Amino acid sequence: MSKTVYRFRSYRLDPRQRELWRDEQLIALPLKSFDCLVYLVEHRDRAVGRDELIAAVWGRADINDHTLAQTLSRARQAVRDGDGETIRTMPRFGYRWVVPTERVELAEETHGIGEMPTSSAASVPASEPLATPAAAAPARRRLPLAAIGLAALVVSGSVLYLAAFRASGPSPAPAPAVPASPPPAGVEGTYLVLPVRVEADPADVAWMRLGVMDYIGVALREGGERRVLPNDQILSLTADAKPSGQMENAELSRLLALTGATHAVQAHARRTDAGWRVALDVFHGQTLRSYSGTAPAPLDAVRAALEPMLRELRPAGRLAPPSSHEEVLQRIDAALLSGDLAQAQQLLGANATLAAEDARFRLRAGQVALRRGRLDEARRTFRALIDDAAPAARELSPQAWLGLAGAELQRPDFAAAETAYSEAITRLQESGNQQLLGNAYAGRGASYANRERFEEAMADFGHARVALERAEDRIGIAKLEINIAAADAYRGRLAPALEAQERSIRVLTAFGAGEMLLTALHNKIYVQFGLLDFPGALETSRQALELVQSVDNERLKTRIAAAHTRALLNVGRLGEAGRVIDRYDGPAAAAVDPEFVMLRLEWLRQRGEYARVADLAMDSMQRAAASEGFASQLALSWSGFIGVDAALRVQRLELAAQLIERRTRLSVEPLQGEASTLLDFSRAQLLQARGRYDEARALFSSSLAAAEKVGEPSTIVAFASIWLHHLIERREFDAAVPIAGRLTPYAEKDYFAARALSAYYRASGQGALADAAQAKRRALAGERDLQLSP
Repeated sequence: MSKTVYRFRSYRLDPRQRELWRDEQLIALPLKSFDCLVYLVEHRDRAVGRDELIAAVWGRADINDHTLAQTLSRARQAVRDGDGETIRTMPRFGYRWVVPTERVELAEETHGIGEMPTSSAASVPASEPLATPAAAAPARRRLPLAAIGLAALVVSGSVLYLAAFRASGPSPAPAPAVPASPPPAGVEGTYLVLPVRVEADPADVAWMRLGVMDYIGVALREGGERRVLPNDQILSLTADAKPSGQMENAELSRLLALTGATHAVQAHARRTDAGWRVALDVFHGQTLRSYSGTAPAPLDAVRAALEPMLRELRPAGRLAPPSSHEEVLQRIDAALLSGDLAQAQQLLGANATLAAEDARFRLRAGQVALRRGRLDEARRTFRALIDDAAPAARELSPQAWLGLAGAELQRPDFAAAETAYSEAITRLQESGNQQLLGNAYAGRGASYANRERFEEAMADFGHARVALERAEDRIGIAKLEINIAAADAYRGRLAPALEAQERSIRVLTAFGAGEMLLTALHNKIYVQFGLLDFPGALETSRQALELVQSVDNERLKTRIAAAHTRALLNVGRLGEAGRVIDRYDGPAAAAVDPEFVMLRLEWLRQRGEYARVADLAMDSMQRAAASEGFASQLALSWSGFIGVDAALRVQRLELAAQLIERRTRLSVEPLQGEASTLLDFSRAQLLQARGRYDEARALFSSSLAAAEKVGEPSTIVAFASIWLHHLIERREFDAAVPIAGRLTPYAEKDYFAARALSAYYRASGQGALADAAQAKRRALAGERDLQLSP
């Protein structure tokens, strides 16, 4: 076989091995910068257009000039533009490689993937097949799986969620390494570590398959010279692989190509009379290097196989012996990696006494609580770990701060989350752990976005993208896209938000990233609401509802159910919506959920049961206020808005006044934003009912203007429809014209806009327009009663 290498000046560029050398020095280069460099060199006979380069490297067209410029800047720095121009900018077109370059075809003295090399040295016995590749180890120390969290970002009555990036005996004598081939070049590359192939009892296979994988990844990552792909990224790609099956060469090649990894590490463990034997095979390009070790305990055997490999990678380094608790920790990590939170909890409970001795157990307890949505428990656990002055706990403080930040973001307490993420960033900046650093920046950016500090949010998102690209964490970048999309949605940029969500969903679907995929689908539903694509939102919600059944996170299940209920209400599926509401806000409900409290009022309102809404409104507001967090306050505001409207419809003016007063008193802080706008509109309705028309008109106008500034259609339609109804009652048809005009763009897709316009045209004597609006209303009604007045 042969491979193509490009030589220019003192450099050697090897696209297949993804390596750039200057003389005998391997040059580190970010993934996209390397790809840009290769594409320009390969097309050096011509100028390459900006759009062509973006499409070739990123696979999409929405990369901005700043990102492209930064990527090319790193490529230029790597090939030392100071020695003369290498990448020339072609104004208003693109770029061109301008260095004289030699293309060299080199013969490779290699062995096929999956084939044992022919060598005079001993090789792995033929009776021991090569280990089965399946998933990568984490690029972080002792943080077994990113804690998937949700944090509210409120967009005019809809709640989007942002990704909260989470968070011995005597040593055996090592067996000699198998010198199957020279040590692989490019040992400073990117490694994927695959689940271990285990020949043993099922109980051993269950934890060793992933626990030992994690142990190997942590050992490789030690020192920071090598990137090790995150476990969740590789596990998701190999979810269908058989635990004991042999991976085909084509599948291994596909994994390497898809992840961009340069090395694959696969391990094979089996019981022997002496205990355990572990073989490690390292693939790099088309070369293979093998190592093995034996010991009475499985982790000791793994260490025996790893030590000669690590000596080649870093001669001064040595792998510490596994502690007496290490196997229990790896069993917990294996359960976390497989998503078996109940098993992880059971292991923690069975080893509760170890938590007082080993802070690593407490860190995992916090991670399990966070992933199960038990936020108070998670906060207490992480805070206690942060306050622990013991050296072992101090070492874990970056992960503890990151876990605490994720819990605060989910509550959500954005100020507290911002503080915790800043603490994590401070501690991670010198650690070299780019994945955790990227997660921390992304989380703090989410905190800023929720507080409408968008400039700071986007700056942190930029830092996060750089760190995650350095870590080659493609799932992490997809999570980041969720946050950027949510921030776009908040600012009314719904079309770009939908595009970002769909990009994220494509990646997360390919990687099978369950909980984070559900977060992306959840947010897509609300963006579709904003675009008035109610049928599309219902379809997305059904997809999410099916996927969420396999997730052990009740909070996430509730949020998906709430989004699905909103989708049902938006298309008039009142019967089905009512059944879901009864499940989450009925006698059998496990706890009060403020969003479902509000959704019950909205369901009754759409059924025309205004008296019932009025009767329930005060208690519903009290129940919504009993929960903590900004999302609870939003549900409280909408409950009050719906209640006031219903009370005035049944002529209960005193109740409407009491609801407005109660809403003010139940606020945990001065009302602002949408909560303030909703309350002002309710006050305008009460003023109108009391005959104070000029004051009412001023408040109606300012409230509608505030809603239009945000640009979220459902609030605009709600405000304009109610105001238009009041103007029709007073037969102020001239004043009604601009309000009706504001509803016209929404009438094709929104039932309530069509209903309000039908009533307006009918009352103002415009029969043909009234008939057209009524036809639209009928088409959008679903199970809603067409006899109900606006």
